[in-house]
Amino acid sequence: MQVREHGKSSNTARATSLLAVGALCGSAIGLSVGAFSGSAAAASGQSENSKCSVKKLEEPDGTTSSEATDGSSDGDLHIGYTHDDGSAQAALWSLGETDDELPDVEDFSPTGVNDDHIVVGTGGEERASDRTSYLYYDGEIRTLEAPAGETAAVADINAAGDSVGHGSDGSALLWRLDSEDEPRRLSSPHGDARAVSIGDNGRTSGSADGKDGETVPALWHSDGEFDELPGLDDAEHGVAASVSGDFAVGTSGPSPDASADVMWNLAENTVTELPDSLAEANDINESGVVAATTDDGHAAVVDDGDLTELPRLAGGESKAESITDSGQVAGSSQDAAGNWHAVVWSGC
Repeated sequence: MQVREHGKSSNTARATSLLAVGALCGSAIGLSVGAFSGSAAAASGQSENSKCSVKKLEEPDGTTSSEATDGSSDGDLHIGYTHDDGSAQAALWSLGETDDELPDVEDFSPTGVNDDHIVVGTGGEERASDRTSYLYYDGEIRTLEAPAGETAAVADINAAGDSVGHGSDGSALLWRLDSEDEPRRLSSPHGDARAVSIGDNGRTSGSADGKDGETVPALWHSDGEFDELPGLDDAEHGVAASVSGDFAVGTSGPSPDASADVMWNLAENTVTELPDSLAEANDINESGVVAATTDDGHAAVVDDGDLTELPRLAGGESKAESITDSGQVAGSSQDAAGNWHAVVWSGC
Protein backbone atom coordinates (compact mmCIF):
# COMPACT_ATOMS: atom_id res chain seq x y z
CA MET A 1 0.00 0.00 0.00
CA GLN A 2 1.49 3.14 -1.13
CA VAL A 3 1.27 6.90 -1.51
CA ARG A 4 -1.74 7.35 -3.76
CA GLU A 5 -2.71 9.88 -6.43
CA HIS A 6 -6.34 10.02 -7.49
CA GLY A 7 -8.75 12.70 -8.60
CA LYS A 8 -11.96 10.97 -7.55
CA SER A 9 -11.24 10.44 -3.85
CA SER A 10 -10.07 12.30 -0.76
CA ASN A 11 -8.27 9.27 0.66
CA THR A 12 -4.88 10.68 -0.34
CA ALA A 13 -5.55 13.92 1.50
CA ARG A 14 -6.47 11.92 4.61
CA ALA A 15 -3.29 9.87 4.42
CA THR A 16 -1.14 12.90 3.66
CA SER A 17 -2.47 14.79 6.65
CA LEU A 18 -1.24 11.93 8.83
CA LEU A 19 1.95 11.05 7.01
CA ALA A 20 2.88 14.56 5.82
CA VAL A 21 4.79 12.83 3.06
CA GLY A 22 3.23 14.07 -0.16
CA ALA A 23 4.54 17.58 0.34
CA LEU A 24 8.11 16.30 0.32
CA CYS A 25 8.21 16.17 -3.47
CA GLY A 26 5.59 18.85 -4.45
CA SER A 27 1.71 6.05 1.40
CA ALA A 28 1.71 -16.43 1.70
CA ILE A 29 -1.01 -17.75 3.81
CA GLY A 30 -4.00 -15.61 4.47
CA LEU A 31 -5.41 -15.47 7.94
CA SER A 32 -8.07 -18.07 8.37
CA VAL A 33 -11.57 -17.11 9.35
CA GLY A 34 -10.81 -18.64 12.72
CA ALA A 35 -7.79 -16.40 13.25
CA PHE A 36 -9.87 -13.24 13.31
CA SER A 37 -13.51 -14.26 13.57
CA GLY A 38 -15.56 -14.04 16.71
CA SER A 39 -17.77 -16.81 18.00
CA ALA A 40 -20.94 -15.27 16.61
CA ALA A 41 -21.45 -15.04 12.86
CA ALA A 42 -23.40 -11.82 13.17
CA ALA A 43 -20.50 -10.13 14.95
CA SER A 44 -18.28 -10.98 11.99
CA GLY A 45 -20.62 -9.42 9.44
CA GLN A 46 -20.80 -12.49 7.21
CA SER A 47 -22.00 -12.15 3.64
CA GLU A 48 -24.72 -14.18 1.96
CA ASN A 49 -22.39 -17.07 1.14
CA SER A 50 -21.43 -17.27 4.87
CA LYS A 51 -17.75 -17.47 3.92
CA CYS A 52 -16.83 -13.82 3.48
CA SER A 53 -16.49 -12.13 6.87
CA VAL A 54 -15.30 -8.83 8.30
CA LYS A 55 -13.56 -8.61 11.66
CA LYS A 56 -12.55 -5.55 13.67
CA LEU A 57 -8.92 -5.47 14.80
CA GLU A 58 -8.17 -5.03 18.49
CA GLU A 59 -7.99 -1.46 19.77
CA PRO A 60 -6.22 -0.09 22.87
CA ASP A 61 -8.41 1.23 25.69
CA GLY A 62 -9.64 4.73 25.00
CA THR A 63 -9.48 4.40 21.22
CA THR A 64 -12.29 6.22 19.45
CA SER A 65 -11.47 5.06 15.92
CA SER A 66 -8.79 3.24 13.95
CA GLU A 67 -7.76 2.38 10.41
CA ALA A 68 -5.56 -0.23 8.74
CA THR A 69 -3.60 1.20 5.82
CA ASP A 70 -1.35 -1.69 4.75
CA GLY A 71 -0.32 -5.22 5.63
CA SER A 72 2.38 -7.84 5.19
CA SER A 73 2.25 -10.28 2.28
CA ASP A 74 1.26 -13.18 4.52
CA GLY A 75 -1.55 -11.20 6.20
CA ASP A 76 -0.19 -11.66 9.72
CA LEU A 77 0.75 -8.01 10.28
CA HIS A 78 -1.07 -4.74 9.61
CA ILE A 79 -0.13 -1.11 10.07
CA GLY A 80 -2.28 1.97 10.43
CA TYR A 81 -3.46 4.38 13.08
CA THR A 82 -5.56 4.56 16.19
CA HIS A 83 -7.27 7.79 17.23
CA ASP A 84 -8.03 9.10 20.70
CA ASP A 85 -9.79 12.45 21.14
CA GLY A 86 -8.55 13.74 17.81
CA SER A 87 -4.91 12.65 18.11
CA ALA A 88 -3.48 9.92 15.88
CA GLN A 89 -0.97 7.27 16.91
CA ALA A 90 0.84 4.82 14.69
CA ALA A 91 -0.47 1.28 15.12
CA LEU A 92 0.78 -2.22 14.41
CA TRP A 93 -1.38 -5.33 14.64
CA SER A 94 -0.10 -8.91 14.80
CA LEU A 95 -2.67 -11.62 14.11
CA GLY A 96 -5.39 -9.07 14.84
CA GLU A 97 -4.03 -7.95 18.20
CA THR A 98 -2.21 -4.70 18.96
CA ASP A 99 1.57 -4.98 18.91
CA ASP A 100 3.87 -2.50 20.70
CA GLU A 101 6.87 -3.15 18.42
CA LEU A 102 7.06 0.25 16.73
CA PRO A 103 10.04 2.61 16.62
CA ASP A 104 10.37 5.15 19.41
CA VAL A 105 10.24 8.08 17.01
CA GLU A 106 8.18 11.22 17.52
CA ASP A 107 5.10 11.33 15.27
CA PHE A 108 6.09 8.10 13.51
CA SER A 109 3.92 7.37 10.46
CA PRO A 110 4.23 3.79 9.15
CA THR A 111 4.12 3.31 5.40
CA GLY A 112 4.95 -0.39 5.01
CA VAL A 113 5.50 -3.70 6.82
CA ASN A 114 6.75 -7.07 5.63
CA ASP A 115 6.51 -10.69 6.75
CA ASP A 116 9.70 -10.40 8.84
CA HIS A 117 8.16 -7.72 11.06
CA ILE A 118 10.21 -4.93 9.43
CA VAL A 119 8.36 -1.62 9.52
CA VAL A 120 9.25 1.48 7.50
CA GLY A 121 7.90 4.99 7.85
CA THR A 122 8.69 8.62 8.52
CA GLY A 123 8.78 10.76 11.63
CA GLY A 124 10.56 13.22 13.83
CA GLU A 125 9.25 16.54 12.56
CA GLU A 126 5.90 18.17 11.88
CA ARG A 127 6.88 19.59 8.49
CA ALA A 128 7.11 17.06 5.67
CA SER A 129 10.28 18.64 4.31
CA ASP A 130 12.04 18.01 7.65
CA ARG A 131 10.88 14.46 8.33
CA THR A 132 13.26 11.51 8.36
CA SER A 133 12.69 8.02 6.94
CA TYR A 134 13.25 5.03 9.21
CA LEU A 135 13.43 1.25 9.10
CA TYR A 136 12.64 -0.65 12.31
CA TYR A 137 13.56 -4.28 12.85
CA ASP A 138 13.98 -6.43 15.97
CA GLY A 139 14.17 -3.44 18.29
CA GLU A 140 16.70 -1.57 16.16
CA ILE A 141 15.97 1.76 14.45
CA ARG A 142 17.87 2.51 11.26
CA THR A 143 17.75 5.87 9.50
CA LEU A 144 17.23 5.46 5.78
CA GLU A 145 19.78 7.84 4.31
CA ALA A 146 18.71 10.52 1.84
CA PRO A 147 20.74 11.79 -1.11
CA ALA A 148 23.35 14.30 -0.01
CA GLY A 149 21.76 17.60 0.93
CA GLU A 150 18.22 16.27 0.45
CA THR A 151 15.42 14.63 2.42
CA ALA A 152 13.58 11.45 1.47
CA ALA A 153 10.26 9.73 2.16
CA VAL A 154 10.03 5.95 2.22
CA ALA A 155 6.79 4.59 0.77
CA ASP A 156 6.88 0.78 0.73
CA ILE A 157 8.87 -2.36 1.62
CA ASN A 158 8.89 -5.86 0.12
CA ALA A 159 9.45 -9.32 1.56
CA ALA A 160 13.22 -9.08 1.08
CA GLY A 161 13.36 -5.89 3.15
CA ASP A 162 14.10 -3.58 0.21
CA SER A 163 12.32 -0.21 0.39
CA VAL A 164 11.41 2.48 -2.11
CA GLY A 165 10.44 6.12 -1.92
CA HIS A 166 11.31 9.51 -3.33
CA GLY A 167 13.66 12.36 -2.56
CA SER A 168 13.12 16.09 -2.29
CA ASP A 169 15.28 16.47 -5.41
CA GLY A 170 12.64 14.65 -7.47
CA SER A 171 14.42 11.28 -7.55
CA ALA A 172 12.94 7.81 -7.21
CA LEU A 173 14.89 5.92 -4.54
CA LEU A 174 15.67 2.33 -3.58
CA TRP A 175 17.15 1.28 -0.23
CA ARG A 176 18.69 -2.20 0.06
CA LEU A 177 18.30 -3.93 3.42
CA ASP A 178 21.94 -5.08 3.35
CA SER A 179 23.32 -1.59 2.63
CA GLU A 180 23.37 1.44 4.90
CA ASP A 181 24.79 3.77 2.25
CA GLU A 182 22.82 6.42 0.39
CA PRO A 183 19.87 5.00 -1.54
CA ARG A 184 20.16 4.09 -5.19
CA ARG A 185 18.59 6.62 -7.55
CA LEU A 186 16.33 4.82 -10.00
CA SER A 187 16.72 5.95 -13.59
CA SER A 188 14.28 8.45 -15.09
CA PRO A 189 15.04 9.35 -18.72
CA HIS A 190 13.16 12.66 -18.83
CA GLY A 191 13.32 14.22 -15.36
CA ASP A 192 11.76 13.67 -11.96
CA ALA A 193 10.25 10.40 -10.74
CA ARG A 194 8.49 8.94 -7.71
CA ALA A 195 8.69 5.32 -6.53
CA VAL A 196 5.67 4.32 -4.46
CA SER A 197 5.47 0.51 -4.46
CA ILE A 198 7.84 -2.46 -4.60
CA GLY A 199 6.81 -6.06 -5.25
CA ASP A 200 8.32 -9.18 -3.78
CA ASN A 201 9.96 -9.91 -7.16
CA GLY A 202 11.87 -6.62 -6.97
CA ARG A 203 9.80 -4.65 -9.45
CA THR A 204 9.09 -1.06 -8.43
CA SER A 205 6.26 1.13 -9.66
CA GLY A 206 5.40 4.81 -9.56
CA SER A 207 5.45 7.74 -11.94
CA ALA A 208 7.97 9.77 -13.93
CA ASP A 209 8.21 12.80 -16.16
CA GLY A 210 7.51 11.95 -19.78
CA LYS A 211 9.40 13.22 -22.81
CA ASP A 212 6.62 15.66 -23.73
CA GLY A 213 6.10 17.05 -20.22
CA GLU A 214 3.39 14.64 -19.18
CA THR A 215 3.49 12.37 -16.11
CA VAL A 216 3.71 8.72 -17.10
CA PRO A 217 3.18 5.50 -15.13
CA ALA A 218 6.59 3.97 -14.49
CA LEU A 219 7.97 0.51 -13.81
CA TRP A 220 11.51 -0.32 -12.73
CA HIS A 221 12.59 -3.94 -13.10
CA SER A 222 14.67 -5.70 -10.46
CA ASP A 223 17.84 -4.88 -12.45
CA GLY A 224 16.94 -1.17 -12.39
CA GLU A 225 15.80 -0.99 -16.02
CA PHE A 226 13.12 1.68 -16.57
CA ASP A 227 9.91 1.08 -18.52
CA GLU A 228 7.13 3.53 -19.30
CA LEU A 229 3.80 1.75 -18.93
CA PRO A 230 1.02 2.33 -21.45
CA GLY A 231 -1.78 4.76 -20.65
CA LEU A 232 -5.34 5.16 -21.80
CA ASP A 233 -5.98 7.06 -25.03
CA ASP A 234 -5.03 10.76 -24.76
CA ALA A 235 -3.72 10.30 -21.21
CA GLU A 236 -1.17 12.90 -20.07
CA HIS A 237 -1.04 11.75 -16.47
CA GLY A 238 -0.57 8.34 -14.90
CA VAL A 239 0.81 6.56 -11.86
CA ALA A 240 1.28 2.87 -11.10
CA ALA A 241 0.45 3.00 -7.40
CA SER A 242 0.79 -0.68 -6.49
CA VAL A 243 2.65 -3.57 -8.11
CA SER A 244 2.53 -7.31 -7.43
CA GLY A 245 3.73 -10.13 -9.65
CA ASP A 246 2.77 -9.42 -13.25
CA PHE A 247 0.13 -6.83 -12.35
CA ALA A 248 -0.05 -3.21 -11.30
CA VAL A 249 -2.91 -0.87 -10.47
CA GLY A 250 -3.14 2.91 -10.57
CA THR A 251 -4.62 5.74 -12.60
CA SER A 252 -4.45 7.10 -16.14
CA GLY A 253 -6.13 10.10 -17.72
CA PRO A 254 -5.81 13.66 -19.02
CA SER A 255 -4.98 15.09 -15.57
CA PRO A 256 -4.69 14.03 -11.89
CA ASP A 257 -8.27 15.23 -11.31
CA ALA A 258 -9.70 13.42 -14.33
CA SER A 259 -8.02 10.03 -14.20
CA ALA A 260 -9.62 6.61 -14.36
CA ASP A 261 -8.61 3.60 -12.26
CA VAL A 262 -6.68 1.14 -14.39
CA MET A 263 -4.88 -2.20 -14.16
CA TRP A 264 -1.76 -3.18 -16.05
CA ASN A 265 -0.87 -6.69 -17.18
CA LEU A 266 2.90 -6.36 -17.13
CA ALA A 267 3.53 -9.62 -18.97
CA GLU A 268 1.41 -8.42 -21.89
CA ASN A 269 2.21 -4.67 -21.51
CA THR A 270 -1.49 -3.79 -21.61
CA VAL A 271 -3.68 -1.38 -19.64
CA THR A 272 -7.36 -1.96 -18.82
CA GLU A 273 -9.82 0.50 -17.32
CA LEU A 274 -11.45 -0.71 -14.10
CA PRO A 275 -15.18 -0.24 -13.35
CA ASP A 276 -16.20 3.42 -13.36
CA SER A 277 -18.06 2.94 -10.08
CA LEU A 278 -14.75 2.92 -8.18
CA ALA A 279 -13.64 5.96 -6.20
CA GLU A 280 -10.18 4.52 -5.66
CA ALA A 281 -8.30 1.33 -6.49
CA ASN A 282 -5.68 0.94 -3.76
CA ASP A 283 -3.85 -2.37 -4.05
CA ILE A 284 -3.46 -5.47 -6.19
CA ASN A 285 -2.22 -9.01 -5.58
CA GLU A 286 -0.21 -11.35 -7.78
CA SER A 287 -3.42 -12.84 -9.22
CA GLY A 288 -4.61 -9.43 -10.40
CA VAL A 289 -7.36 -9.02 -7.78
CA VAL A 290 -7.81 -5.36 -6.80
CA ALA A 291 -8.73 -3.93 -3.39
CA ALA A 292 -10.82 -0.81 -3.92
CA THR A 293 -13.47 1.56 -2.59
CA THR A 294 -16.58 2.42 -4.57
CA ASP A 295 -18.01 5.86 -5.29
CA ASP A 296 -20.73 5.26 -2.71
CA GLY A 297 -18.24 4.36 0.02
CA HIS A 298 -18.13 0.57 0.05
CA ALA A 299 -15.02 -1.60 0.29
CA ALA A 300 -14.82 -3.92 -2.69
CA VAL A 301 -12.64 -6.25 -4.71
CA VAL A 302 -12.41 -6.40 -8.48
CA ASP A 303 -11.54 -9.75 -10.03
CA ASP A 304 -11.36 -10.07 -13.83
CA GLY A 305 -13.54 -6.98 -14.18
CA ASP A 306 -16.21 -8.18 -11.76
CA LEU A 307 -16.79 -5.95 -8.72
CA THR A 308 -17.87 -7.48 -5.39
CA GLU A 309 -18.71 -5.33 -2.39
CA LEU A 310 -17.42 -6.56 0.95
CA PRO A 311 -19.55 -6.85 4.13
CA ARG A 312 -19.46 -4.00 6.63
CA LEU A 313 -19.49 -3.79 10.40
CA ALA A 314 -22.77 -1.87 10.19
CA GLY A 315 -24.67 0.14 7.60
CA GLY A 316 -22.07 2.87 7.15
CA GLU A 317 -19.16 3.26 4.81
CA SER A 318 -16.03 1.13 4.43
CA LYS A 319 -12.66 1.27 2.66
CA ALA A 320 -10.38 -1.45 1.29
CA GLU A 321 -6.70 -0.49 1.44
CA SER A 322 -4.61 -3.65 0.88
CA ILE A 323 -4.91 -7.24 -0.32
CA THR A 324 -2.70 -10.30 0.15
CA ASP A 325 -1.98 -12.95 -2.46
CA SER A 326 -4.43 -15.24 -0.64
CA GLY A 327 -7.20 -12.63 -1.01
CA GLN A 328 -7.35 -11.29 2.55
CA VAL A 329 -8.27 -7.59 2.47
CA ALA A 330 -7.54 -4.93 5.10
CA GLY A 331 -9.02 -1.48 5.57
CA SER A 332 -11.63 0.15 7.77
CA SER A 333 -15.39 0.15 8.28
CA GLN A 334 -17.84 2.29 10.22
CA ASP A 335 -19.80 0.96 13.17
CA ALA A 336 -23.45 1.79 13.91
CA ALA A 337 -22.40 5.07 15.53
CA GLY A 338 -20.39 6.12 12.48
CA ASN A 339 -16.95 5.52 14.05
CA TRP A 340 -14.26 4.01 11.85
CA HIS A 341 -12.46 0.79 12.87
CA ALA A 342 -9.55 -1.13 11.35
CA VAL A 343 -10.83 -4.41 9.88
CA VAL A 344 -9.81 -7.40 7.82
CA TRP A 345 -11.97 -9.36 5.41
CA SER A 346 -11.37 -13.09 5.09
CA GLY A 347 -12.80 -15.83 2.90
CA CYS A 348 -14.04 -13.42 0.26
